[in-house]
Amino acid sequence: MTSFQLGASTKNLSVTQAQVASSRTLSVADRAWRAAAVLLLLAIFGLRVGLISETYMREDEEIAFRTTARDLGYTVYYQAEQDVHAPVWFVSFWLWQQLAGTGEFTARVYSILLSSLTLAVLYQLGRRWFGAPRYGVFAVLALGVSSYATIYALEIRPYALVMLLATVNMLLFRRWLVRRTWRSSLLYGASVAALLWTHYFLAFLVLAQLLYLALFQRLNRRLLQQLLGAGALALLLWSPWLPVFLNQIDTLKQVESASGDFRALGISSTTAATSPETVWKLVLLATNGQPLLYALVIAAGLWRWHGHPAYRLALVWALGVPGINLLTNLVFAVHTPRYLSYLTVGLALVVAAGLDQLPGRWRGFALGTFVAIAFWALPSQLPQHTPYRHVLQTMAAQAYPGDVVYYSGVDPTEALLRWQIDHYLTPELRAGQVATLHEAMAAHGVWFVTADFFDPQVQAEFRAIEAEHPLQVVAGSCNAEWCFLAQRLQGPPRSTPVWFGDQIAFWGMDNLDLSPTAIQARLWWRVERTPLLDYSISLRLVDASGFLVAQHDGPVRFSNGDIVQTSQLEPGGFYLDERKLTPLEPLPPGDYRLQLVIYQSWDGVRLTLPDGSDTLDLSTVSFR
Repeated sequence: MTSFQLGASTKNLSVTQAQVASSRTLSVADRAWRAAAVLLLLAIFGLRVGLISETYMREDEEIAFRTTARDLGYTVYYQAEQDVHAPVWFVSFWLWQQLAGTGEFTARVYSILLSSLTLAVLYQLGRRWFGAPRYGVFAVLALGVSSYATIYALEIRPYALVMLLATVNMLLFRRWLVRRTWRSSLLYGASVAALLWTHYFLAFLVLAQLLYLALFQRLNRRLLQQLLGAGALALLLWSPWLPVFLNQIDTLKQVESASGDFRALGISSTTAATSPETVWKLVLLATNGQPLLYALVIAAGLWRWHGHPAYRLALVWALGVPGINLLTNLVFAVHTPRYLSYLTVGLALVVAAGLDQLPGRWRGFALGTFVAIAFWALPSQLPQHTPYRHVLQTMAAQAYPGDVVYYSGVDPTEALLRWQIDHYLTPELRAGQVATLHEAMAAHGVWFVTADFFDPQVQAEFRAIEAEHPLQVVAGSCNAEWCFLAQRLQGPPRSTPVWFGDQIAFWGMDNLDLSPTAIQARLWWRVERTPLLDYSISLRLVDASGFLVAQHDGPVRFSNGDIVQTSQLEPGGFYLDERKLTPLEPLPPGDYRLQLVIYQSWDGVRLTLPDGSDTLDLSTVSFR
């Protein structure tokens, strides 16, 4: 072998070694990005599960439970004859409930699991469309902090499945355009059928794909044949449901005619007309309320990727879908943000491409800044539904045996509220519902529940009960977004009072909390006329021999620490006096008595009881 040949062989060997080393480096990098994607999926899953406690049901979610509450046949029948939706999600939700139960938490977990699959497919899209795994990670991050995607990843409606199938459909569409084989085109056609079996308005995604073909693809004879074949297969697979769909269109026309809106298709009451305000609301929702931030990222992506086929497809997905929808909405009532939730996946790909424009460490800085701002803004875009669950769970936790529930200014038979009542109130409270104000006032403890607290009639009923039943617990609120209040009012422990010196009426003791180191109690007081003097009220604990072991003396003390002297007591209302007895040492086992005395602090003279005594025995306390 000549020296020249030896040198050439050595050079070729060096090139091969360099290629192997480079391949190993890329493999390690790919594994690192894949690990990052897995960690992100787990983190986003955990975030969304954590948001379940802050997410409350809306009316359509109750319908999802109601229409899947019977057998599978009824579930399909309801969608076909009573509603206007495609059946696949409802069937899948029915099957999920057979496995996981019918609770709100597990239902939202189902949606989160579907959205997690969407994130996994999105990672593959980013990696394949743009040629590197980091794009998949960037896209997963962008979708994970999207308020728009988060809202519908938690809903108990078809939209999480819609996002998943739209993402799979786009993956197959792009694969067909790259491979251009009959097999890939037919797989794409089957995915189109799956879209239509799940949600009719996924047709806007197919229209966007046709727009992409018209604008950016050279449609030769072979490609057109495959497109027609895919369309024929989609129609064939969807054809069993087609007669039902046509019947549903007739139903929609009848609804629109009855409402006086003649836009020919859609339900005007659940959609918004195309207007600058409608477009702006959609922009704010899609950008977490940060349109300038997203505009900068999209502009950066356009500068680099404007001629790239995959970027153009992602852009048509993100912007073309809502554009076609809003234009169609000028004629038909088809626009509401939830119907377009799948555009968020395309937008995440556009954002991923834009975030990659800065070099090296600046790229990481840009990504971190974008994610931080979007995540910070996310909560402000989440919907504020009435928190029925929280209020009703508070009622269940703080109710006492014998409590009744009185509904004023709210209809407890309304479907959503009825579902919440059935799932979150105890059987005792459900059975304790009373129909009249008289029944409520006759009860010892009453929950006053309303969704219109500022209505004069509601306030009049509340004041009538409160006059004899002081307010104890408030759950809920009334604000600009919603109003739902549950207030527990409680009558005094005694049905008749014990009078001290014909001046101060004692109406009983409750909330007794006993331990050898502390005894807490609440005393109920009332006056018919204001006493002239400031008396000291003494709650005492004596042992079996009558020896005083603990006492709490002073004026009436409220639970917040405020005090009121007896000369400041006003007629007409109850005063709830919180007392705590603290012995110097833990009490030894034995029997003790709680006693009540009212006296003049300056000379010790006591007010007497009707029987002439000056000490009222309240109860016996035993420690063993």
